[in-house]
Amino acid sequence: MRWHVYRMRISFLPNSLESPPRNVRPWFTSITLLLLTATVINTLGCKRAYYRRNADMEAYELIEEKANNPRWDPPRISIAVDPQSRMYDPNNPDYPPMPPDDPTANELMYCIDGRKNYQKWLKDGSTPYVENPDYMQYLPLNDEGILALNLDTAMQLALINSSNYQEAYEGLYLSALDVSAERFQFDSQLFGGNDVFYRTPTSELRLDTDLAARKAYTTGADLVVNFANSLIWDFHGQDTNAAFSLVDFSFVQPLLRGAGKQRILTRLTLAERNLLANVRQMERFRRGFYLEITTGSGGTRSPSRIGGLFGGSGLQGFTGVGGGFGGVGGVFSGGGGAFGASAALQVGGFYGLLQDRQNIRNQRTNITGLRANVVRFEQTLSENLQQIPENPTQVVSDRLQIAQARQNLYNQEFALASAEAAFQGSLDNFKIELGIPPHIGVVLDDPLLDQFNLLDTAIVPLQEEVAQLSEIVGFTNEKILGQVRYEERDGQRVPILDWSDDLDQHLAQLNDVIIRIKALREQLINNNLQRARNDIDQLAAALPSRRQTLERLSRKYPKVLSEQMELAIENQTRIPADIDHSIFSVNRLDNIAADLNEEYNRISEHFAAYDEDLNALQATIERASARADLPDGADLYQQLETDVIFRIPSLLADLSSDVLDLSLIQARARTDSIDLVPVDLDMNLALGIASQNRLDWMNARASLVDTWRAIAFVANELEGVLDIVSEGQLGTVGDNPLKFRSTTGTLRMGVQFDAPLTRLLERNNYRQVLIDYQQARRNYYTYIDRVSQSLRGTIRSLELNELNFETRRNAVLVAIEQSVLNDEITTLNEARGQAQSGTAARDIVQALSDLQDAQNAFLGIWLTYEVNRRGLDFNLGTMQLDSRGMWIDPGPIRGGEAPFVVVNCEAEEGNPILSPDDEMWLESEGMEVLPQAMPEITPANGADGGTQDIKMFRLPSPKGAV
Repeated sequence: MRWHVYRMRISFLPNSLESPPRNVRPWFTSITLLLLTATVINTLGCKRAYYRRNADMEAYELIEEKANNPRWDPPRISIAVDPQSRMYDPNNPDYPPMPPDDPTANELMYCIDGRKNYQKWLKDGSTPYVENPDYMQYLPLNDEGILALNLDTAMQLALINSSNYQEAYEGLYLSALDVSAERFQFDSQLFGGNDVFYRTPTSELRLDTDLAARKAYTTGADLVVNFANSLIWDFHGQDTNAAFSLVDFSFVQPLLRGAGKQRILTRLTLAERNLLANVRQMERFRRGFYLEITTGSGGTRSPSRIGGLFGGSGLQGFTGVGGGFGGVGGVFSGGGGAFGASAALQVGGFYGLLQDRQNIRNQRTNITGLRANVVRFEQTLSENLQQIPENPTQVVSDRLQIAQARQNLYNQEFALASAEAAFQGSLDNFKIELGIPPHIGVVLDDPLLDQFNLLDTAIVPLQEEVAQLSEIVGFTNEKILGQVRYEERDGQRVPILDWSDDLDQHLAQLNDVIIRIKALREQLINNNLQRARNDIDQLAAALPSRRQTLERLSRKYPKVLSEQMELAIENQTRIPADIDHSIFSVNRLDNIAADLNEEYNRISEHFAAYDEDLNALQATIERASARADLPDGADLYQQLETDVIFRIPSLLADLSSDVLDLSLIQARARTDSIDLVPVDLDMNLALGIASQNRLDWMNARASLVDTWRAIAFVANELEGVLDIVSEGQLGTVGDNPLKFRSTTGTLRMGVQFDAPLTRLLERNNYRQVLIDYQQARRNYYTYIDRVSQSLRGTIRSLELNELNFETRRNAVLVAIEQSVLNDEITTLNEARGQAQSGTAARDIVQALSDLQDAQNAFLGIWLTYEVNRRGLDFNLGTMQLDSRGMWIDPGPIRGGEAPFVVVNCEAEEGNPILSPDDEMWLESEGMEVLPQAMPEITPANGADGGTQDIKMFRLPSPKGAV
């Protein structure tokens, strides 16, 4: 029997069973009693810390009791905050110092309505801090005070600092307190107290002591035993004293209303089942929390407490009506995370930040290309201005091309600035979600999307430097050409360039450019060519997997659909994909590696050939600077014009073209190297897996039964009152407070009956609970429908994105081809001395824009697919997290392969009864029944440390699966 002391006001009686010795004065005995009582109470009185620790111990035991299954065994049960957390409070938890207060409001704590208020608010001290003052030292900041953030770091910071995550555990903890409160109702409870009063003018001192024990039984019976003792001293007149005691009891056993375990144990059963549901919900919340941080979707509700109806813990005020847990809350949450059939290209969470950063990188690359082309068009215009073009509109056309290219450049630069600002705002929001303040600088350091740097980030700075060198050369050439004067010789206007210090300085600047070009060439040969070689080799290694993917998609989406496929479309279990089947062709892959190798060798030869041209340019400049064999002004001009002024821009244009070709080779190799983790799962099978594994589905079944159980609880109120009552008391005789005699006792036994004549309110409650149950039934199968809808939508989205991924891949390759063709056209026109077409600028701008859009879409499809793959694992209920809260990737998801279904297969009476709705997936024409179980496994932390009968089933394969 477990006793709980309900009240600590206990008096103490004399140790002897006889009356006190006659030589001991009664007043001395009473004073001794008072002092002893005060001393013991002061010594044994429990402090705040005792009650806090006691509550923690009991709550943690209750949670561990329910966490008896490896599928919902939380990694932690404590609500203690990590000392590294921003939430951590380093102060005494039971006597915290006063936090910062509003100065004006603080005055009211000391003086209110002209009255002096409590003055010792600061007895426990004060603190200027609300957050942990030392949490910054635990953040992994670099030397510059910047937080380098990858997915693992973000997740660990969220687990430590997120208030939502902490409050979820606190909700679980509070639901355990509700269980402890309901269990307490059936514990043996001890009450005790003592009253001391002195009355004048009669000079009477009276000590009244009472002790009571109470016990409630699961049948509805209630037993109360009381002991009362009174000591009276009369100091007026005769100085007399008196003492007497009384023991009484009361036992009531209801037989109709208020009787039966289905009524009496309802609150305790409900609290226990809710704690089990919350332990499961906590595990589902952990998984949803991972998705929320990583993808910005899939968040689920945290454990919810149903107690505290009228304050405090337990289910005081429980009526059994109102829907849900007896009117305490809703039964069913939604069908799953936000993973529908949408093919949206923008995701959220940490992955969304990585996506934004990659899109910004793509936009910067686009701007680099635009700037290079603006410089190229300006150089063409400068050359045309030095001679009279055959077509008089050519100069105007060149200026129009420059205006169009520059206008688009300005637009893209503004768009980039806007994207950067929005990205910083998203980072601030994400910091708050992690639980850290926005003022902490963050840099993303995660390689997840590095494979989508289709245009190598290591080559973009080189492209920018080539563009800068072209601008320098163009500016320097303008200065040189500005020194040209013209003379009439033999009836012709001849350009003359005289030697000067300015010309010497300009030639020195051009020589510096050549030196920088040589350094660029060395870097391209020693670094970037090797990176391109690695990309081509990686493509060659990925080609077998890519062929398998295309062959699988070709079989899955044939040109002519079978009768079974047509039926699947009519049943909305297959998307009606009418697409160009050339995207599934493996023929393109046969020669792609050879083609890229050929291009690679061509560019390598070009880079090697630059050395001779650069050396010749340097030699020409050195001879001119040394004034060796200095020709006259006309010859000097002709020499510099042919060998320097027009040669360097031409060489830079060729170099820019080759660098672009190299980057596009890498882009083609990287584009064809990326693949998706395959998912091939029948929709009906997915619903079956979810019915076995989803923790919220388990809770939904339990919630439906709880609403059904409420019918019996409320129906009990319709019955009449029929109670068996037994009461008795026994008193003392004389002045001895322990001298009980049967002659002073009484006993009363009988039956109380109250006919159910007035039951209008009870009738209404009963009718309501019947309606509640019918609504709960409808909510339950609607919940299943929502789960099914969510799973079907997720699978559709996966299939759609799988198709769209190949389409977007081809779009990237086509955009790359546009850039290559535009560059070839420009190069050919320049080599032949022909004017560029009137749409050249627009064509180049459009090609760069198409490439950027195709890259962004390609990345967006891949991320959306990955988000939905994680969402499918979550909504199937098969998601597993490691000890650090990180997702354990199950790899390919196919019927008949991982993930596994884990079920409790104990063949004992009382197993849960599943509705036909739960098992309807087994009746699907194309499905097999579950096969035999694999060997037993021993959970790492069973309820009693022993082996549980938990078996793992491999998923059945759909019949006739494609």
